[in-house]
Amino acid sequence: RLDDGMLVSARTDALRALDFDEALRRAEACVAAGCDMLFMEGLNDPHQIADVARRFAGTPTIHLMVEGGATPFTTPAEAQ
Repeated sequence: RLDDGMLVSARTDALRALDFDEALRRAEACVAAGCDMLFMEGLNDPHQIADVARRFAGTPTIHLMVEGGATPFTTPAEAQ
């Protein structure tokens, strides 16, 4: 990084295009490469959400919930 004030947010859409295991592999690669936060598009199962929260507990994650979207609505406590 050339600027310490820069925030790197990594995103993977592999869940919809491929599968959950590939999305996890890509997310892990992003974290290993030094991303500051992570967004996995299309999490649609509470077990997936919990798995991502556990696996990436040290990395802030974006949990996007929109009306009519794939991700079920959860409370902040449930998302952690």
